[in-house]
Amino acid sequence: MEASVTRMAQFLDTPLDSEMIRKITDRCVFKNMKKNKISNYSLMPSTMMDQNVSEFLRKGIAGDWKNHLTAAEAEYFDEFYRKQM
Repeated sequence: MEASVTRMAQFLDTPLDSEMIRKITDRCVFKNMKKNKISNYSLMPSTMMDQNVSEFLRKGIAGDWKNHLTAAEAEYFDEFYRKQM
């Protein structure tokens, strides 16, 4: 991730020292973003984003939907996706 931050800083013509790059990459780690009230939308009113229904940031694991959808729901989604795409 540090290489990506460095490339973005170069693209923006904004020199960053190694300490600033470390701080940025640390704040971009998923577990830290999940704790950050700005990035996890927990400051939003529940009328716009009800965190009790579903958190904005979940585990960050690819394929985790399989733990939340039934087989019938997954089949329905696959069929809907096939038709739309």
